[in-house]
Amino acid sequence: MIKIPNDVKKVMDILKNAGCKAYVVGGCVRDSIMGREPNDWDVTTDATPAKIKELFYKKICSFFLFYLKNCLFDSLLYK
Repeated sequence: MIKIPNDVKKVMDILKNAGCKAYVVGGCVRDSIMGREPNDWDVTTDATPAKIKELFYKKICSFFLFYLKNCLFDSLLYK
């Protein structure tokens, strides 16, 4: 079982409560399975850039090519 940090859960809950899908992906999953502590957490979603802007309008977000998103949320960077 992967132990998702509370701050990551907050981001995912905001997305899910808005009717979007949200999943942890990438190295954090690999590290968790291997028993290592991830040093960052990647979240993927089906939310559009406009929807993310709407949901996190008080947060600092930058949008990159192909909808890769990096968001500063409660002082932590999420991709």
